[in-house]
Amino acid sequence: MRAHGQPWIVAISLLNRSTTNPFACPVNSRKLTVRRMDWCIFKTIPGNVCGSGPGSFGHYAADARTIAVESRAKFLKIDYCAYYKSNGNSTQPSINTQQYYWAQFRDALNKTGHPLYLYTCPRSFQNGISGSIYDGPPRNWTAKLRTELSNCMLTEYHNAQDTWTSAMSNLDALLDLGIPSAVGPGFWQDADMLQTCNFGKGKTPGTGMTQTEYNATFATWAVLASQMIISADPREVALQHPHCLRLLLNTELLAINQDSGGLPPTLLFHRNNTMAFSRRLHDKSIAVVVLNRNDNGGATAVHVTRQALGISIGAHCRVRDLLQHRTALPAGTPTKRAVPGPIVAVNLVPHEAAALRITCV
Repeated sequence: MRAHGQPWIVAISLLNRSTTNPFACPVNSRKLTVRRMDWCIFKTIPGNVCGSGPGSFGHYAADARTIAVESRAKFLKIDYCAYYKSNGNSTQPSINTQQYYWAQFRDALNKTGHPLYLYTCPRSFQNGISGSIYDGPPRNWTAKLRTELSNCMLTEYHNAQDTWTSAMSNLDALLDLGIPSAVGPGFWQDADMLQTCNFGKGKTPGTGMTQTEYNATFATWAVLASQMIISADPREVALQHPHCLRLLLNTELLAINQDSGGLPPTLLFHRNNTMAFSRRLHDKSIAVVVLNRNDNGGATAVHVTRQALGISIGAHCRVRDLLQHRTALPAGTPTKRAVPGPIVAVNLVPHEAAALRITCV
């Protein structure tokens, strides 16, 4: 993937305190560095690590040194996916308890002096102290609290599955539990890993999605500046679904997600089961994704006005289709995707999205 312009490949490992060879992480780190790959570690706070082995509870300084100094990891995901081992009958720890432990781990990492991207996964109750458990922060967490706790935060209702319903649930959670204005260099929100190109053959539940649905979710995650973490094996995708591999290697969409301007996305509207998002980019262009969430029916016409995008009437604009890799035809020419103006006019079948980049002078 690096040959196609991707900045790096991330290798993900599970670190268990009771079973990890203390020399394995540094050795693997060196091997990955030689292969121009970066090292990502998944860890958890409580006494159980998502089903097996103890976590980091009470060992933050030691684990911080192993992860940041000895292993030279670049990315650390800290979960809270199990109950505290010493009290198996307890309920999910309160969000304040989780926050306290994460802060301790964060401080231990900072004391090492080694830069590292820290990703946290809060688990909160829908009604504060009772109700459904969300895999995301409580709504009353301020932007200041979130940005000081970590570099990224999981913001979903429930773990991602390879279904359209799950993907839309995660999108709704990002809009409901997240704070778009908090997004920027140093802090990002994650709607959970992408199921793109799994086609029901991945490790998560779900019968899979269509290529149209994978296009839509990939483009939406990109414009929302969510983490672009894929769960499909690129080797299998290359053999079985080369057309979907082209989506994973879509440098134009990835450039939207990784834009150096670091500006937050905007929800333009959500009406009649259609949505539109925009994001201003470092070169003054605007990324726009329009999404048809309807499950049935024919194509739906969706429009985005100049006013909604803050573009003056007299501006001369060019519209680039990022999924089709082509510039829109002149105004008045029939096209499914868009007409410049740049009033965006798209006709989308159910579960389809259009991804555009609008550049004006």
